[in-house]
Amino acid sequence: LMHAAGDKNATKKQHPLSNKAKDVNLKAVQTINGLIDNLEDLIERCTPGGEYKSAGSLPELKGNYEIEFILPSQTNSNDDNKPTKKKHYERESLTLRSITMEFPEQLRSNVRKWALTSFPNTSKLPHPQEEEAFTTALQLRQHAT
Repeated sequence: LMHAAGDKNATKKQHPLSNKAKDVNLKAVQTINGLIDNLEDLIERCTPGGEYKSAGSLPELKGNYEIEFILPSQTNSNDDNKPTKKKHYERESLTLRSITMEFPEQLRSNVRKWALTSFPNTSKLPHPQEEEAFTTALQLRQHAT
């Protein structure tokens, strides 16, 4: 019975960097979620037909976003792509990875311009600049994917 309890505790052992990995990965998820929210808001604001657009609540779109995350290292050297079984005494190593999303200045400038532009709804004909605003919204959506 004592031996079984000892084994149970051994399976709960965490990698010494596991708390750091959780913190780094949580920050990555929060950054990505915040960026998605900002992009959705900016795309909606650049799409003609929306409501009045206040400059005070305009989300910031930075030139680049570096997102770091931690993953288990790939130490599998099998050629048959079958996962290897780790023995309970093997330590899993972790690898810090990052991606960078860049938004060019010209696109950011157009987004700011059209995100703050309200088109009058006085006629059934579209405002001449609505097409340019809509094109900017599409460019932002395409750039983010």
